[in-house]
Amino acid sequence: MNWLSKLFPRRSAVNTPAPSIDRIAELTAQGRQWLDKGQAAQAVTAFRAALALQPERVDAQINLGFALLEAGDLEAAREHLQAAQAADPDNFDAQFLLAQIAYAEGDTAKAEQQAIKALALQPESPPARGLLFGLYVAQGRIDTLEQQVRALTGADARPAEVHAAVAAALAKASTAATERAPLLELALAHLDLALTSDPDMMGCWLDKGLLLNVRQESQAALKCFEQVIRLAPGHPRGHYFAGEAEIQLNRLPEALRHFEAALRLDANDIDALKAAGKVNYTLGEFEKAEAYYRKCSNLDSNSIDSLMMLAAALSEQDRYAEAMRYSDRTLQMRPDHPEVHFARGNILNAAADYKAALICYQKALELRPNFSGAKNNLGSVLLSLGRNSEALEQYIANSLAEPQNLVALSNVCYAASIEPHISSSDYLRHVRAFGTAATALVPAPYHHAPRRLASAHCLKVGMVSADFCMHPVGLFLERVISLLNTNEIELHAFSNRTRADPLQASLQQRFASWTSIVGLSDEKAAKLIHAAQLDLLIDLSGHTHLNRLSLFAWRPAPVQLSWLGYWASTGLAEMDYLLTDIYSVPTEHSSHLTERVWYLPDTRLCFSPPSAVYELQPLRNGSFSSRALTFGCYQGLRKISKEVLAAWGRILQQCPDARLRLQSSGFGTAALRETLLSQLDSVGISAHRVELHDVMSRLDYLKSYAEVDILLDTFPYPGGTTTCDALWMGVPTVTMPGLSMLSRQGASMLMCAGLHDWIASDVDQYVAIAVHQAQHPDGLQPLRKQLRQRVLDSPLFNAPLFAKHLETALRAMVEEKLAKLQVT
Repeated sequence: MNWLSKLFPRRSAVNTPAPSIDRIAELTAQGRQWLDKGQAAQAVTAFRAALALQPERVDAQINLGFALLEAGDLEAAREHLQAAQAADPDNFDAQFLLAQIAYAEGDTAKAEQQAIKALALQPESPPARGLLFGLYVAQGRIDTLEQQVRALTGADARPAEVHAAVAAALAKASTAATERAPLLELALAHLDLALTSDPDMMGCWLDKGLLLNVRQESQAALKCFEQVIRLAPGHPRGHYFAGEAEIQLNRLPEALRHFEAALRLDANDIDALKAAGKVNYTLGEFEKAEAYYRKCSNLDSNSIDSLMMLAAALSEQDRYAEAMRYSDRTLQMRPDHPEVHFARGNILNAAADYKAALICYQKALELRPNFSGAKNNLGSVLLSLGRNSEALEQYIANSLAEPQNLVALSNVCYAASIEPHISSSDYLRHVRAFGTAATALVPAPYHHAPRRLASAHCLKVGMVSADFCMHPVGLFLERVISLLNTNEIELHAFSNRTRADPLQASLQQRFASWTSIVGLSDEKAAKLIHAAQLDLLIDLSGHTHLNRLSLFAWRPAPVQLSWLGYWASTGLAEMDYLLTDIYSVPTEHSSHLTERVWYLPDTRLCFSPPSAVYELQPLRNGSFSSRALTFGCYQGLRKISKEVLAAWGRILQQCPDARLRLQSSGFGTAALRETLLSQLDSVGISAHRVELHDVMSRLDYLKSYAEVDILLDTFPYPGGTTTCDALWMGVPTVTMPGLSMLSRQGASMLMCAGLHDWIASDVDQYVAIAVHQAQHPDGLQPLRKQLRQRVLDSPLFNAPLFAKHLETALRAMVEEKLAKLQVT
């Protein structure tokens, strides 16, 4: 009822001395401010004081009555409103508020009577019409509604106008109705009658489109908005709502064109500006999004949402300091707003200032304890800080609080997969909980009629990932998919990432189609994928960041496969296969997975060497005399466990002249440097022996291998891309496999590359291998000289061979699954 917070006097019964009028105006203004803040009790106090100064003022009685109504004191509110009505029988506000009280008390007859009286005073009042019409709809008195509409519209009203008014009343009433669908259906019927009578009623086409959008009939809604544009070419709302419908249809470029058209008609249309900013943000066009949100904030400097989105767009461009300046503004404006602290935490998280981000998420949760996004991101920064056990506990608590929150459940699976002390049975318990929840949320999965593939049939294969970019998945995928036989395999990408980069542009050319599923519900994304009529769908993310694993529960393809981007079971009953190699998952470990294991020869993945622009020569110097031998690691804190630190301490104690070079995101920040140096010091590695480096460009990162002699892998969460990069740059890795598929990743790569003697069976051997190699540099030198060619000749880098094996495996999986379907 905020519209009443701006009440003003209709009549002044007596002349009052100026000082009292000034004081009354001051108290009235205070009361309205309290109402605007939702503080009804304080407003009552202010209005009561104003009334005491001049008891006969009608507007003072009404203001106090309204505040009491807002505070829930209906009896006291009625007393003051009746006094106002007695003093001014033609006062609309008094009549209408008395109708509201009667409605709140369940006296529908009295409410109807008072609302009719109010409408007699102001026939066009939307609130009074809404109350009266809502009463009729709630009672099923649609005929009475129509009669009342005709009475209020006038005897000379055209039928189309009456039907339009009835439709508007039904639509409004539907927003508060338990059974909304029948009212929407009836409202649409009246709109159709109105348009049959007068096809050029632009307002009816607009209303019809809006109602169809509510019913998620976006294509039909779009046609209505196109009619609005045809009837009123200069009306920006037609283009705006057409853009909203295009978003629902996942046609973002078309949506953007409509928003831009709306802005050409009204450059200051704040809704269109925000919508254009959001679409550009979703498309990864962050500079354009920035421009739109900057204009929004210029038009409305108090818009928290615009400022937060502007900061987010700047953050996506790695302009963190500028983003934080806008975040500072939002914090000054609304220090009590949990979303402000959450958005601030996201910027700091992206900037790798994890400790500061942690504080922001904690503050957001203090203000809103059930803030799901803040809970999940709190777990994320705990992982980045190496506090893995705490992160897992946080994720488990989140999932228990929201047992149907698939993001929370998936985070539990990821954290459990990298936690050293989680058994395979405990991990399976977590992923099965995710799979059960995902399946339970699917009312009707797709079913596929079995069919035998002819040998000449080109296999239609979809890939779902957020990592078609400069990411390990993109780097491993790049060369392999370029070598697949397009007569055998037709690839279709379904991307869940907004931020583009040059590698994405390269990958995009390798797919027959490229579809964004960013922002789509699982149901909509699955429907879109199902429409592609694929033979097989591959998930490349597992339970990693921005995964869309849960859409596989809809079974959009007859055969579904997990590969490449994850290192354990997904837990989904609908995931048919997991593609791996015999060393990553020995046959005796297949029971650790819910999927059927399918083995590729030699290796489960194939690395794409850096392209020509990065044709760096591996380090070939034959002496270590110019500098101290340097051990290196390129893993973040989440991978550097206490056990890893202890092993490194033992290694450097036995190699007193050696140094340790560590590089990862956040290692350039003071807080993380202090934490890591303290941890290293606790195992006997003093700060003067350590070099810490933050992330850098890929070219500089590859060059940095010239400063490293031996890589020390982490366990049980080893490196992947970094291991392959190091091999290509002539730097071997000491690794130690465990029982899980993840923990065996580094060892699988080294086995494939023929470096068996660099694989340790336990921590003691891990230490012994590192110390031996460091103390025998003459033996290390020849290996490093020929290591690149050696690995390039191995299956790990042999993309043509791997592509052939992949083609064979995909076709065989489809044939096997469809054969089973035919039998059942």
